[in-house]
Amino acid sequence: MAPAEVKDDYYAILGISQTATVEVIRKSYLRSAKDLHPDRNLNNVNATASFQLLGKAYETLIDPATRRQYDIQWPGIKRFQAFQARQAEARQAEARQAEARQAEARQAEARQAEARRDEARQADARQADARQTEARQAEARKRQAEAVKAAQKKAAEEALRREEGHKKWRELLRQLQQLKSDYENSLFQLRREIRDLEKALKQLQDQDAQEEKRRTGRITSLYDTSVETEEQKQQREMERLQRLVSQNIKRTALQQKQAKYKDLETALEVLNGKIAAEKEKIGENTGAEPHNWYERIRREQEAKRQMKEQQARERQARWAAELAEIMRKHAERAAKEAREAEQSRARESQEHMGRTSAAGEEQDEAEKRGRTARGPEDASHGESLCNHRAFWHRIEGNYRCNACEIVQRRFVFQCPLCGTMACARCRKIVKSQAAADNSSQGQSFQNTSYQ
Repeated sequence: MAPAEVKDDYYAILGISQTATVEVIRKSYLRSAKDLHPDRNLNNVNATASFQLLGKAYETLIDPATRRQYDIQWPGIKRFQAFQARQAEARQAEARQAEARQAEARQAEARQAEARRDEARQADARQADARQTEARQAEARKRQAEAVKAAQKKAAEEALRREEGHKKWRELLRQLQQLKSDYENSLFQLRREIRDLEKALKQLQDQDAQEEKRRTGRITSLYDTSVETEEQKQQREMERLQRLVSQNIKRTALQQKQAKYKDLETALEVLNGKIAAEKEKIGENTGAEPHNWYERIRREQEAKRQMKEQQARERQARWAAELAEIMRKHAERAAKEAREAEQSRARESQEHMGRTSAAGEEQDEAEKRGRTARGPEDASHGESLCNHRAFWHRIEGNYRCNACEIVQRRFVFQCPLCGTMACARCRKIVKSQAAADNSSQGQSFQNTSYQ
């Protein structure tokens, strides 16, 4: 009958060496029994279990037969405990590294949140300045329009008083007809420009809709396995921002054209009314030289048009500057995130290499200690002392298979009892050979006992 599997180091429990005599074992047991007795450790809930384990260790080592059986299993027990200690240290190191990475992630997130808050505050300040500037410009335009309206009203009254004469009124009527023709031509041109702007704006909106549909389709697709690079994301974001700026510019131009179109329609209606009124007055006034207010109206309208164009250029320049600032910050943030990711990957790679080299050194040291403990006779037959029946642990990393001597780049399996490392193929061979050796040894033991 095979001995029961033991996982405790009885020599360490008694505080003695493997070469201790029976007298040393008895003295160590009596001394430890006094210290670990449950009556002297009332506050320790594990006192009874420790005392029973001490008694079991004493019973095993005081008997020479059971001690010989235990000495056969003792090297594997030492290696198993060393393996468990290394695993615990590795788990603690991984936990500390995970906590450090989480702390770094929280700090990076806090820095990013602070940067976003700064950007939001700066954007609010810029928007407030823009609103104040627009308010001042609107007030200035209002005062200018009132002044222009007052001047036009006064000039019209003076012109009506001075303009007399049938022939002069005919000339004035001709000028009005010419102005009407100019207004109609301008309205026609504006209608064509408005149609072109609306068409261009619709094309940009369709492009945005197609891009959004494509992006949504890529996200929801189950068969699209393509990975978009960071450069492609930045390029797509740049194109989207450019389309957005182009839409804003064309929308502003469209609003200006529509406003100008309404102004021209109003002016044309006023002009038609004036033409009708002048036709009624023909023949009623005498021939006095009329005031040429047509040229003054044209100059005033040209000044208003230039002022609107200047405002549009300033607005476009401001939008372009804001877009450049946004793109610059986006590029800086992307570069910073890329640097942080690269540093994190480098740290993880160094830590993994350090753990791998430390594990390899510990494995070599454990093998050396095991060979030293087994002695010269058992050095060549050390593997036969373990039956390899325990569950083999899977260890990630670069390790050498003890059977085929090939370095495995991904993982190996390790016996928890003797510390043997093997690849997936060699593990089956080692376990089958151990089972066959154990069965043959059991058969020979039975034959000897029968004899």
